[in-house]
Amino acid sequence: TSRIDLNESLKEGARTAAFLNSKGAQRISPALVIGELALTLALLVRAGLLIKSFLRLCAVEPGYDPRNLLTMLIPLDFTKYPPGSEQQRRFYQDLLAGLNTLPGVKAAALGPLPLAGIKRSVGPPSGSGSSIPSGSQNDISPNYFQAMGMRLLAGRGLTEQDRLGAQDVLVISETMARRQFPGQNPIGKHLKLGGTWDQTIVGVVGDVKRYGLEAETNSQCYHSILQCRKMYREIDLVIRTAGDPMELASAVREQIWALDSNQPVGNVMSMEQRLAESVAPRRFQMVLFGAFAAAALIIAAIGIYGVVSYAVSQRTPEIGIRMALGAQVGDVLKMVVWRGMGLPLIGVTIGLVAALVLTRVMKSMLFNVSVTDPATFTLIALLLLAVVLIATY
Repeated sequence: TSRIDLNESLKEGARTAAFLNSKGAQRISPALVIGELALTLALLVRAGLLIKSFLRLCAVEPGYDPRNLLTMLIPLDFTKYPPGSEQQRRFYQDLLAGLNTLPGVKAAALGPLPLAGIKRSVGPPSGSGSSIPSGSQNDISPNYFQAMGMRLLAGRGLTEQDRLGAQDVLVISETMARRQFPGQNPIGKHLKLGGTWDQTIVGVVGDVKRYGLEAETNSQCYHSILQCRKMYREIDLVIRTAGDPMELASAVREQIWALDSNQPVGNVMSMEQRLAESVAPRRFQMVLFGAFAAAALIIAAIGIYGVVSYAVSQRTPEIGIRMALGAQVGDVLKMVVWRGMGLPLIGVTIGLVAALVLTRVMKSMLFNVSVTDPATFTLIALLLLAVVLIATY
């Protein structure tokens, strides 16, 4: 009889402790926990989409090898070097000849740089398809493709024999060949510059992301500066090196100043630095949202830990009575974790819905990633639940 009375007393004690626990738990605002987790999930999803977008952008093949490539701008004074003059041609020829003799230089060339943002119109398209379409013409020196690390797909590149007086030749990009001569071999075909200047196609090279890794690939054509009637005032110098390209920057400047001590040199950078600058805005967005999301995740974890810790402290008498009645440690642990995960599950569900709505305004910030990318949403939700589970445990 005394044993039965003891059991009844213990049961009554458990009910009393549970009642006291429910009164104490009312001090905790469920809306605060749910709102905190929903906001954290929305931030994490946005950060996850930006990270995935940035990684895909960095994985884009630019069409050239940016490693060990030194670049700089050489703006010639037209009073000393008139466009198309013998002085201008001789300066460029002497410069390239001198640079190619420097130790550590594999190839030096002149030509427009990717990511420079300069578009040069080549002339209107014609109905017959015999004119170069509106796009970009690139005046280059014969060694340009080797220096840039571009792939020659068909035919040949430009050589020293392609100069004034010889047949005007042109190398076109893969995209131009596909658009202008679908299903045909473009080698030996003719295109007209501005509708009047006939040029023979002698080669096809791989496409280059000239205006940015995220820009659409457009038609490109390459013409030898040795056949130019009129050169541009500013031209870029590209140098393929055996090691760190910036270590050769001083030697290259000295070579230029040996030809003309007053010749300015600008924008001295490696090609990898130019690529890094081109994706800098997206990197900043990714880091900013990532930092906010990480801070929100830490705060959410601390908040969940604090809420569950408070709830357990309120239920200490009940837990003691349950264990006195035979409950095991594992049973108590499962009870606390299961109840502690209730509010987080609601918060994550609301957060997923909020993220679906909020991420739609991010469309212009993403590259090759959907604003509702299922993999990102699923991974982020599981990550948040894992953090909450650890904090609850």
